[in-house]
Amino acid sequence: MSDTTNATLNTAARRSSSVWPVSQALLTLTDENGHSAFDRTRDLCIYWVAQRAGRPLPPPAWRGESFELEEVGAQRVAAVGMDSPRYWSARLDDADKSLPQRTWVAEVGLGQEASGLILFGARLTCVTRGAEQPFQRSIPAFVRRIAEHCAAHLDERRLQKHPWLVDSEADVDRLVQLLTKSQRTATVIVASLPEGSSDPTEAVIATDELHRRTFGAAHVVVLSGDASFHLSDRIGREFSVFRQGVRSYLRGFDPDNDEPYRHPLGLPERILQWAESGPTGYVDMLVDHALRASVSRQDREHVLPPFAEVRRKAARQAMDAARKAGSSDRQLLELALEEGHQLRQDLEQVRRESNELLTTADAEREAAQQEARQARFRVDVLRRQNETLEARLVAAGQATAPTLIPHNLDDFGEWCDTHLAGHVEVLNRARKGVKSSQYEDDSFLYRALLLLRDQYVTMRRQPSAEARQAYETALQDLGLEESGTISQERLGEQGEEYYATFGSSRRVLDRHLKRGVSKDQRKCFRLYFFWDEDTAQAIVGWMPSHLDTRQT
Repeated sequence: MSDTTNATLNTAARRSSSVWPVSQALLTLTDENGHSAFDRTRDLCIYWVAQRAGRPLPPPAWRGESFELEEVGAQRVAAVGMDSPRYWSARLDDADKSLPQRTWVAEVGLGQEASGLILFGARLTCVTRGAEQPFQRSIPAFVRRIAEHCAAHLDERRLQKHPWLVDSEADVDRLVQLLTKSQRTATVIVASLPEGSSDPTEAVIATDELHRRTFGAAHVVVLSGDASFHLSDRIGREFSVFRQGVRSYLRGFDPDNDEPYRHPLGLPERILQWAESGPTGYVDMLVDHALRASVSRQDREHVLPPFAEVRRKAARQAMDAARKAGSSDRQLLELALEEGHQLRQDLEQVRRESNELLTTADAEREAAQQEARQARFRVDVLRRQNETLEARLVAAGQATAPTLIPHNLDDFGEWCDTHLAGHVEVLNRARKGVKSSQYEDDSFLYRALLLLRDQYVTMRRQPSAEARQAYETALQDLGLEESGTISQERLGEQGEEYYATFGSSRRVLDRHLKRGVSKDQRKCFRLYFFWDEDTAQAIVGWMPSHLDTRQT
């Protein structure tokens, strides 16, 4: 974490308290060997709660019924049991054993659908009063214990004691299905092995340790050397991972429209030199990112309702049942008063935690924005230094040799990475378009990109009449024309055709280079792009064919 981030969070720490969502596990359970997964899981959770409560739990707790423990000397514990629908939820405020005024709030939810499928969720939150201190994200230990006793699934994949070893083409097909699953909720971390290896111990990181620390919130995969080649064939080399690299595939992975940098890749050389702790520190980073992602889902409150919400529903259900049973006015009044008391307590708690969460989120957002501003500043400084060095080389008669232009498109992606970096970014969608190119002159694609690099980008970064004239002359030499792409009024008619995602932004491909008017893709060339002010680059979103319009 940068100094700026620490400074921002330290400022936030001077508040009276802070609330940080830590981790969340969402699993499905099924009965196995004649045992009820619901009952077994609830009993394991109750046993875990009992070990931390500080006082013996009341008899109703062990029967799976509602209870609340707020005695002096006890930690705050409460649970709610419902029969229709069948649901059990608990909350435990567990005081940190080493840091005063820090509490770990664990919430557990267990529900059974009509089909018999059981949903299980565990959420961990860190609440600190006073000065904020760093903490290490974790998953409650009972999550792993539950998976050892029941058939537990994450994203419909059965959880196992050890990471998943992918070592065959069939395994790779199953891995690709998981990676591209539209409803996947958890990060998939793939650690590849050296060529020819199927030994998980030869991974550059400790995969068993990573699996243990992210159990129930992320998928950890070990990819054999041979399977790495099959994965590259399925999703493309730019999205694959091999030769002891480690890649995290985030939710929403789509190899047809995604960008490789959105799914972080760690190369073995960098992992071995990571910070001051090498692979150990890299595992810490992977755990932090995976668990952070587990609580960043926008629907997390819907999938696993907060305990306070469950308790309100149970109280309302009890009131309705009492009315139907013909309870006396006195009994109904007592229920209503009890419900009102709980409601006031829960509302106050939710209000307090919501305010603290909003303040925490504001602090994180400000820290992220400051880091982004600093990163843009550093990139701008480095770019200007590079331009100065290039200008000095030219002045000294030591200009670099002309860029070699290949006669085919076999190594198009590598050529772009080598010769366009820092000036022109060719997005993955455009690279896929090039793979299916029917244009008659492969070398022309390279020349058009060099025109963007050498003339267009120079003109945008250092505007002048001379730079404009050099750009227009280069366009004429190649028989190209630059113009706008599509009107704002007609943009919506084409769906996502004229949009591209760059960084976290959805941008319009508002400019294009064009040559030829024929509908024959062998004769018609188009290069669609936009200018990004933050990075001072031309961003290419599609080439070399014509995108659809109303006319086409």
